[in-house]
Amino acid sequence: MNENPPSKSEESRLGPLATTIEELATRQPDAISSYVREVDLRGLVDLALRLTLRARSELVLHAPQPMALLRALPAAEVYMMIREIGPHDALPLLSLASSNQLVHLFDLESWRGD
Repeated sequence: MNENPPSKSEESRLGPLATTIEELATRQPDAISSYVREVDLRGLVDLALRLTLRARSELVLHAPQPMALLRALPAAEVYMMIREIGPHDALPLLSLASSNQLVHLFDLESWRGD
């Protein structure tokens, strides 16, 4: 999904927005939705990949279309995000994940070496 690099206008908009989302994720996660409601899915994916894993999970949960956003993220990124926030806090994210993302997660979690 993230094949083309962001344009300069997207870059100038997403950089400050990422900083704002990082701050809101720890203080007021419910306010995130008002900041991202006008951002399209491609912009949300670009934004999510700029954030720390914890802030990324808050962005997904407060996005206008959380399932579409989570499923647009690479499976490896979803795995790392879920590992970071822990199994209990990850339940809402797991319910939004695609079958391919879940298979990736289960493969990595069950793998014990050669």
